[in-house]
Amino acid sequence: MKRYTNGAGIPTLEIALAEYMSAEDLRSLAALTGKELPTRTPDLAAVIVRHLEGEGLWAAWQSLDEIQRAAEAGVVHSNSGKFLADLSVPNTAAIPSGLQQTQGYRRRSTPLGLFFYGAGEMPADLNQRLGTFVPRPSKAQITTLAELTATCEVQRENGKTAVPLTVHRT
Repeated sequence: MKRYTNGAGIPTLEIALAEYMSAEDLRSLAALTGKELPTRTPDLAAVIVRHLEGEGLWAAWQSLDEIQRAAEAGVVHSNSGKFLADLSVPNTAAIPSGLQQTQGYRRRSTPLGLFFYGAGEMPADLNQRLGTFVPRPSKAQITTLAELTATCEVQRENGKTAVPLTVHRT
């Protein structure tokens, strides 16, 4: 039973594991730690908590790919503590592996799954600890031109093609 549905977020990792994860989800996340898996569900949660303490948190963050780190940084340095696809991964259109919507109630276990629970929420205590070393995300940048060029390169199946540009002044 989920007690923390008041919109205030998930206060701790322990609560996230106990209230947002099934036994099967816990088993697949605990398998990511590389540790021997216990049989009892509460012990699986304890394996995950211990894995994300001290240097283990740094190691778990280091195991993320570039897009996953960008998503993590976007959430850690936001006010919401929640993954928002439009805002959390600047400078890329990709949604990181492990945060895509899945069919039914099955959860994909990726290293990023150790950080997000429920509907893409990061527990507040985990967010605070990550904030000590996760760098701020880079700001989105747009390159502008003073004058339009006569052509624009477009990537096609057979390579890049120069396409002429037409200006319609209104």
